[in-house]
Amino acid sequence: DVEFAPQFRRVAQRYAQDVAANPRPPAVKKNDLSAAAQKDIFKDSIVKPVTLERDLDKFLRRQKDLEEFSNFLKNLLAREVRTLIPTAEVNARSKDPVSFAGKLIKKDKYTDPFNQVTDLVGARIVLHLESEVDAVCRWIEETFEIDRANSGDKLKDLGADKFGYRSVHYVVEMRDKKPAGVPQELIG
Repeated sequence: DVEFAPQFRRVAQRYAQDVAANPRPPAVKKNDLSAAAQKDIFKDSIVKPVTLERDLDKFLRRQKDLEEFSNFLKNLLAREVRTLIPTAEVNARSKDPVSFAGKLIKKDKYTDPFNQVTDLVGARIVLHLESEVDAVCRWIEETFEIDRANSGDKLKDLGADKFGYRSVHYVVEMRDKKPAGVPQELIG
């Protein structure tokens, strides 16, 4: 809850992610055998150094596939959404290793990260009018398999007394022939 000047927010965020991904145990003096010095900092954690290393290795082996999926998704969205809304801005990215490790540590709930983490690849479509949002939402719902439990309209979450931008989030899965043209290796 520390306020940073806008130009320093990204640096602070990356530092926090790095610290989360590379936890540093407290320094123990050579002759200090107190209970506090011997305490296992991962004792009550789902994420242990060995599981984090295993999951991060798996992530790094799959990173090329995630980047390929990100490129496929960006091209698909740009082509199809811009047919509906020519002024749409489309971006996509795959999660980077530091962010992935940071999420596992911060959330401390993923026992099977590759089946539980829902944002290994993310895309953003920026639109200007509510009618454009509605049209693109209809297209997404017709085109992809939607994970309804993890999807939703974030504006509704804000409540009437809060200010925010409209943000509809969809968690989707590629299925055979939905959407059409999905390379076989990207299905699932």
